[in-house]
Amino acid sequence: MERPTAISAVSAVAGAQHDARRRARPAPPPPGTYVPRLPPLTQPAGAGPVAVAGTAELSPAARRCLREIIGLLDRATTLLREQADSPPATAAPSSPRRVAVELAVAGQDRAAVRRRLAAQFALADPGAVLDEVFGAGTRAHQRLPGAAPAT
Repeated sequence: MERPTAISAVSAVAGAQHDARRRARPAPPPPGTYVPRLPPLTQPAGAGPVAVAGTAELSPAARRCLREIIGLLDRATTLLREQADSPPATAAPSSPRRVAVELAVAGQDRAAVRRRLAAQFALADPGAVLDEVFGAGTRAHQRLPGAAPAT
């Protein structure tokens, strides 16, 4: 059996202290339940400038940062409330050309795209749009080269 050296004794003491500190720490909360410990607010939110308890010992620079953060949070809260109060934005209407391109790439032939454009956009003659997408002089049953097969 080897005789313990001073280094091994110090190492053993340090290891024991580390283990004791680790055991003394509370177990972390389960995932999804962690709530950070924040200093209590001295005023309710939205009641004007917010004072945080325990800020008397902060440096002037830290106080400025804290005031800036609180201001940013107030502005973000205001913007979120305005967005919640505003009606949802409507989707931009599709253009005949966009619909024609999407249908052509999906494998629809020129005649099927013509019918869809006439029905959806009430176009009397969608020929110019079809010529743009399929090419001038293409026949009614032609598809785009390399387009997905129609289902």
